[in-house]
Amino acid sequence: MILGAVYGKCIRLGIDYCSLRPTQWRKLVRREDEKLPEKREELKEWSVKKAEELYGVKGIDDNVSDAILIGQAYLFAIDKKGKRNEYEN
Repeated sequence: MILGAVYGKCIRLGIDYCSLRPTQWRKLVRREDEKLPEKREELKEWSVKKAEELYGVKGIDDNVSDAILIGQAYLFAIDKKGKRNEYEN
């Protein structure tokens, strides 16, 4: 329900809206040679370590690291010329 409200507000304000599933954003931020963990707890640990690797942040929980990585994935999802790709709605 909250996603619908955010989406509707973005449309009314003319703001681009992008929704990425966890599998999509993780794939966008991982290195090509990096294998993603499969278990939930391992994914949480991976998220914290990846945010630390990319941004040097320490002492954060997996919710904060997920937010950081989702933002990074969005930046990776659009190319340098600002064109949209298949991950954007």
